[in-house]
Amino acid sequence: MKEKSKLALKLTVVACAMFGFSFLLVPLYDVLCEVTGLNGKTGVIDEASLVQNKRASIGRPTRSLTMELIAHADPAMNWDFRPENHELQLETGKEYTIHYIAKNKTGKPMTVQAAPSLVPARAAAYLKKIECFCFEKQLLAAGEERKMPARIVVDSNLPPDLKRITLNYTLFAVKNQNS
Repeated sequence: MKEKSKLALKLTVVACAMFGFSFLLVPLYDVLCEVTGLNGKTGVIDEASLVQNKRASIGRPTRSLTMELIAHADPAMNWDFRPENHELQLETGKEYTIHYIAKNKTGKPMTVQAAPSLVPARAAAYLKKIECFCFEKQLLAAGEERKMPARIVVDSNLPPDLKRITLNYTLFAVKNQNS
């Protein structure tokens, strides 16, 4: 009987550890992506840092690159989601505002969140967002269509072999409508 109690205790500890670890996975994944650039997660830059970067890049040559914009929405949501432009010509070091258009085709209000990714992943360290609809959950009424902005800048230090990057946003329904 004592051996069965020890086994039950061990299994309980393992189950609790697995349960706790599952809660740590999301923050650990976010940190891993931020540090390594995995999954193409892009950086955020505030207005003060943007001004400082502009001053530091004075005299630094800019160069052109192509940015492809892609959008996906969970098909089960019944939403339209697309970029306003599918391709842009950008110059490094300059600020741009891009727009994505979302339409809630359901008969009820829905809250969604957009998750960005960038390809190639190593370019993620050089794309900075000043403002982005992806920073906050978006509540759209039934049938509402909204033009959602993202203000971005591509750092002048972008490696010269990167001439084309793809920015993708995937729209997900937020399960807890009250948050």
